[in-house]
Order: sequence, then structure tokens, then C-alpha cells
Amino acid sequence: LAMKSYHISLQGCISLQSLFRGVRLRRRVNEMNAAAREIQKIWRGYDAKVRYGFNLLGIITVQGVVRRFLACKRVTLLSKRINASIQIQKIWRGYDQKIQYGFVMLDIITIQSGCRQFLGVKRANARRCGLLKIQRVARVWLSRRMVARLRNATVTIQSFWRRSLSMKHFTRKKRELVEME
Repeated sequence: LAMKSYHISLQGCISLQSLFRGVRLRRRVNEMNAAAREIQKIWRGYDAKVRYGFNLLGIITVQGVVRRFLACKRVTLLSKRINASIQIQKIWRGYDQKIQYGFVMLDIITIQSGCRQFLGVKRANARRCGLLKIQRVARVWLSRRMVARLRNATVTIQSFWRRSLSMKHFTRKKRELVEME
């Protein structure tokens, strides 16, 4: 009996120890689970932060690439627009200068035409005055010559006429004298 009682008490002790070890083990397991959960929580937070950082770095890199691409595209478009506006300005300036040159040439031609007309009229008037003087001198000379010829002709006619008259007169006188004799 004593052995039986010893075995019962040993079994009770073993049961109690087992129970105590089970409680202590469960407590230790719970503590370890809690510690593992804490470690997992911290690790997951760290891992999420690291992955978030890498993802953010990737996103920033992709955004940079996209922004750079869009900026290059905008710069290219802007450059084309600037080149187009420069080309338009160049063409407009050339056209404007040609138009201004045309107006200046028109003004110059108009002034030259007016000056040439004025000088031409002045020269024509001078020539006409010269021609009129020459014509006047020529007419005066011709009229004097004609007057001189007419005077000479008149003198000749008068001379012939007087001679004829004097001859008639002389012949009459001579007849009268001859008759008187």
C-alpha cells in the first residue's frame, strides 16, 4: 500500500509537475508566440517600409523618366514652334522689306519721273526758246534779204522805168528839137 500510495502520490506529483510544466510551457509558448508576433510585426513593418521605399524609388524613377520624356517632347514641340515662328518672322520680315523696298523704289521712280519731266520741260522750253530765237533771227535775216532783193528789184525796175521815161522824154525832146529846127 505504501507503494501504491507512493505511486499515486508520485503520479500526482508527476501530474502536477506535468501540469505545471504544461502551464509554464504554454506561458513560454504564448510569450514566444507574442515575441514572434512582435518580431513578425516589426519585420513586416520594416519589410513593408523597405519595399515601399524601393517601390517609391521605382515610382520616382519612372516618373522622372516619364517627366523627362514629356519635357523632351514639349521642348521638341516648343523648339518646332519656335523654329516655325522664327521662319514665319523671317518670311514676314523679307516680305515686309520687299514691300518697303517696292514703296521706296516707287517713291524714287516718282521723284525721278517728276525731276525728269521738270528737266525735260525746262530743256524743251530752252530748246524752244533757242529755236524761236534762231527762227526769229532767220526770219529777220530772210525778211531783210527779201526786203533787200525787193529794194534791188524796185531800184532796178525804177531805174528801167526812169530810163524808159527819160528815153521817151529825150526822144520827144529830140523830136521837138528836130522839129523846131
